[in-house]
This record gives sequence, C-alpha cells and structure tokens, in this order.
Amino acid sequence: MPDTEQLIFDGIKGIAEGETFQINYGQLATIGRSRLADISLRRCPKYKELKPEDLKNEAILSISRKHLRIGFYNWQTVELKDLSTNGTYVALKPADSGEKKYERITRKVITNIKQQPYEIRLGTNETFILSAPTPAETPANGVSPKQS
Repeated sequence: MPDTEQLIFDGIKGIAEGETFQINYGQLATIGRSRLADISLRRCPKYKELKPEDLKNEAILSISRKHLRIGFYNWQTVELKDLSTNGTYVALKPADSGEKKYERITRKVITNIKQQPYEIRLGTNETFILSAPTPAETPANGVSPKQS
C-alpha cells in the first residue's frame, strides 16, 4: 500500500485548531477527549494550556470522551459514526463554500472523499476538515493518528 493511502483530518476551530492528523487506510480511528481515543484532544497543545476552570466550558464538555469514529475502508467508503450524545454534524455545503448549515448525523458513508473535502463539527464548536491528501501533504512515511 502506498503512503498516500491516508486521510487528512485538519482542526480548523477549537482545541485542535491548527493540528493535522492522518488516518491510515483500513483504520478505524476514534476522536474525542479521552486519552484512549486515537485522536485525543487532550494531546493537543491548546488543551494542555487550559486552566482547570476552562475544562468546564460548554464547548469542551460537548465533546464526548469517544465522540466520533472514522472508518477508512477505501476511497469510495469512508464511514463516519457518531458515538456521542452531543452530536456530530457535517456541513451540507462543500468545506470551502460560504455560510455553513450543518446536518446532524448518526452514521454517514462518504463515497467521494477524493473529489470533495468534508467539514465536520463535534459538539458545539470543535471543527475539522476531512479530506484526501494533495501530493504536497502526503508524508514520506505512514503516520498514525496517535499524537506523541
């Protein structure tokens, strides 16, 4: 399998803003506040800088310990599964278009990830772009979504 067989999951708003994660081909990746999540918000630098009273913020509490699971089965089948009680939302317009309207999902299968990026919001604030990598974004070696 070539190294380009990864999805890019970019944080664009919230604790993970500015962070980029990769999801490998064939992987089921969980995203959430738990340290046990494959993509854990607790490992993000902005989370580590929070004061204890900030951890009670509604935007942070709206993200479950295990909030979303992304299954990257192949380029025609990328599955999003909401694991939370606070909701996972997908923008109804392409990620680069104007005003956003979101659809709450419980499960969504994406069949065109190479043609279109998807904007995904966890809870009330934490927002990501899920996309196929461009050649310039493709890392030289496989990177798992676990941060160090």
